[in-house]
Amino acid sequence: MNQDFCCDDCKNQAELEFKKKNWFYCDFDKEYFENADELTTYHAWNKEEGIYEEKTIRKKVVDLYVDCEILHKHGNEIYDQINELTKLPFGFEAEQEQEVEEETLIAV
Repeated sequence: MNQDFCCDDCKNQAELEFKKKNWFYCDFDKEYFENADELTTYHAWNKEEGIYEEKTIRKKVVDLYVDCEILHKHGNEIYDQINELTKLPFGFEAEQEQEVEEETLIAV
């Protein structure tokens, strides 16, 4: 069914409201996607609060962004920012790094 709108702005607003109610938001791209299986999560650093927050990103770009060092992989988790000195996520120490390596070896 085709709906008529008084102007393009009204049409765009109606489409946005529909997507907000029925689709899945991708934090990284700031867009909506029809299928949840197109998205995965990553940890986004919140500098003000000093914590990582779980955000969404398209699955098909994660490996590309990791290869380009836009994102960083640690174990099976993805982070947007890490401590450049240790190359670990903020708050991680060498002791935790060993645990992640052991978990990865056990999973293989």
